[in-house]
Amino acid sequence: MTETILTAIVAKITAIVVSLTTLLSGMAGMVSDQRFGATIPQVVALFETSLATKITSSATSMTLVSGTDKAGNALSGYMCFTVDEGTASEEFVCGTASSTDVSSMLRGIDPIDGDKEVTALKKEHRRGASVKITDYPQIAIHGRILNGDETIPNVLSYATSSTSTMTQGYQIPNIAYVNGLAYAGAPNVSTTTKGIGELSTREELASSTVLGATGAYLMPHNQLFSSTTASTTTIPYTNATGKLSQGFLDLTANWAFSGATTLSSSTITALTVNGTSTIATTTIASSTFSSIPNLPASDPTTDNQATRKAYVDAQDADGIQGIGCDYVSGNSYQATTSGFVLATDSENSSARVDIFGYMSATSTPVLVRMMASTPTPGYTGITMPVKKGDYWRVTSTGDNKVTCWMPLY
Repeated sequence: MTETILTAIVAKITAIVVSLTTLLSGMAGMVSDQRFGATIPQVVALFETSLATKITSSATSMTLVSGTDKAGNALSGYMCFTVDEGTASEEFVCGTASSTDVSSMLRGIDPIDGDKEVTALKKEHRRGASVKITDYPQIAIHGRILNGDETIPNVLSYATSSTSTMTQGYQIPNIAYVNGLAYAGAPNVSTTTKGIGELSTREELASSTVLGATGAYLMPHNQLFSSTTASTTTIPYTNATGKLSQGFLDLTANWAFSGATTLSSSTITALTVNGTSTIATTTIASSTFSSIPNLPASDPTTDNQATRKAYVDAQDADGIQGIGCDYVSGNSYQATTSGFVLATDSENSSARVDIFGYMSATSTPVLVRMMASTPTPGYTGITMPVKKGDYWRVTSTGDNKVTCWMPLY
């Protein structure tokens, strides 16, 4: 008896489990993923036609016999249709219409929320099946949007930007109302207070205007800054090297430097120097110095280089240039200008005195150009012309040698 009762109970429980499993499996197969979203289909009034060809339950496109509305306009855009209305194959479908062609269709639209495809509601439809544009999914989607179950697909706009009628807390404001709240009561920005400022135009930037038309302090816009002179009235800033572009400077203008200035590897035209300046490897044309410039503490090496006083004094001391009678007999000298060598000598004893003047292009001339002798005690001398650039020297045998150089300036 007990075994019979237990067997019956187990059989009942097994039947219930099987039924629930079958039911849940069926429900899972009926509803697919949400694909419809909150896009609101277009509505065409009183449109009815039929299928030009058969479609299967998995088809995603269909062809209609007619593709124009009552006004003769071709169907265009996202629309929803009822196929085989009032029959066992009745189905809601949505797709993108272009005249008689409907593509990218969603099939078996759920009859309650209009927001799902339901696999069990996807049907096969014969050629000639009735097709009507329906307003069902639109109504369902409107309801879901108003109930907060869906989002509004596009930005809402009012007919005007007026804010005079927005007086209740539950009303949806427009952007003009929101912007007015953002600015209302806020102070103008200052060096001590954060607040509202106004971006300046190029014209305002170039003027001495402090306040803009709104009464707020003017601030430069980023577009007014540049590292190059692409336009007028631009605020310069340094480039990647940390330097300003030369284009911001008028290099044709006259420049006045009142302090110490160092110029390197440059060409300068019409330079006027009023202060102490150091010039290195620089070409200067038509320039005026109000005081004697300081040159580097080095000697010139080419013909066109300027010479400093110390170099000139040293050359005078060596007898290469400058009038004087301190030239040493037997030494060689180069004439930096054309001139004359004057040499005299005498003997304290009764020996003969000979004087020889040498001149040539070599640094140690050996060619005798002038000579004089005295057979008895007394004085003798020579005067020898020398061409600029040639070398000269004088030798004599007496005791009282005097050698002088007289340049022709």
